[in-house]
Amino acid sequence: MQQTSKQKFAYLDILRIIATFGVIFLHVFASGYHTSFLSYNWYISVIGDSLVRWSVPIFVMISGTLFLSPLRNITIKEIFYKRISRLFLAYVSWCLIYSVIAITLSIIKHNGVYDFKFGHFVPHFHLWFLPMLGGVYVLIPFLRRIVTDNNLLKYALIIWAWYVF
Repeated sequence: MQQTSKQKFAYLDILRIIATFGVIFLHVFASGYHTSFLSYNWYISVIGDSLVRWSVPIFVMISGTLFLSPLRNITIKEIFYKRISRLFLAYVSWCLIYSVIAITLSIIKHNGVYDFKFGHFVPHFHLWFLPMLGGVYVLIPFLRRIVTDNNLLKYALIIWAWYVF
């Protein structure tokens, strides 16, 4: 009996669920960094945060597995117009939302007077993964080419090994 693509990638759904819990715990442990330095809670946060750091790279690897699979035919047009445009829209939207919240809180804090700060217009730090994912999407056409051609794969591995060592 031949496996369908849904059956073949069922393990990725399980991995997504586990990684999702990892990201949730990552955010929970990150809140402990605001406690006293070297306190018991700080140590628990640092240890817990370190134990679940694997969860974000797992999501990147899942994306790579799905996008580089020979079972999927993904065009450059789809990557740029569908994927990257959605990421860009989400990034800009969330940056605007955080700016509006920062400005509103500043006005409330200063009794109706806006205290201009450049930081109100800087992207929020935890949105880092959206531009990173956009970079991964840009690399997909090149990586697909490397994965499908054995000679290119050998050259890429040699260059990678040389770079690492």
